[in-house]
Amino acid sequence: MLRMVRQRESIRVVTKGIPRFGIAWLLGIVGGGLCGAALELVFGVLEGRFQAVDGFSSPYLYFASFGASYGAILGAFITAIAYPWLIRKTSLQRAFWTGMLGTLFGGFLGMLLPVMVRTLFGASLNMSVELLMASLAIIFFLVALAWAAPKHA
Repeated sequence: MLRMVRQRESIRVVTKGIPRFGIAWLLGIVGGGLCGAALELVFGVLEGRFQAVDGFSSPYLYFASFGASYGAILGAFITAIAYPWLIRKTSLQRAFWTGMLGTLFGGFLGMLLPVMVRTLFGASLNMSVELLMASLAIIFFLVALAWAAPKHA
């Protein structure tokens, strides 16, 4: 009898966190999409690469949709990974906003880092700016979430 009670209690604890994870996952998709669209638009404006694209009425819409799509995919993937360690320890609102700020900061840093290296050292870099931008955005997202998580004494 005691064993059945423990089983029911453990099932209740596991199923209690499922709706919160679903909400966090959807927020990760939305936040990643917004950050990806914003970063890709700023990157396109700074680089001056807005040309007409077939099937899109505006090149801005094309770049925003491109950034939103890969940002949403990365947001879904990274949120699923970060949830057990970082996101479940804090409120979803705090995790969303600090994660967004960390992602945007890391993305902008990743956007400007190759330009600064080329300017300072005169080196020709063969690195993908989008890959560096996404990598630093993910790192700063995780750092921001770790900072926002409550500290236990």
